[in-house]
Amino acid sequence: FVSVAQRIVRPILPMLVYVGGLSYALYLVHYPVLQVFNATHVLPPVAAIVAVVAISLPLAHLLDYVMQPWLRKRFG
Repeated sequence: FVSVAQRIVRPILPMLVYVGGLSYALYLVHYPVLQVFNATHVLPPVAAIVAVVAISLPLAHLLDYVMQPWLRKRFG
C-alpha cells in the first residue's frame, strides 16, 4: 500500500512544493478574487471555485515571482 501511495504522490510533489511556495501570495490574492465572484454571481458555485483557483494561481505567481523581485531590485 505504501509503494502505491508513493507512486501516486511522487509526480504531484513538485506541484505541491510550488503551491506551498506561493502560499502567502495565494493568501493575499484569492480573497479579493473570491469576493468579486461572490458579488457578481456570474457563474454557478462549482464553476466559480474553479475560476477563482484558475485566476488566483497566475496572479499569485505574478506577485511572487515577477513583482516581488522587480520591487526588491528597484527599491531594495
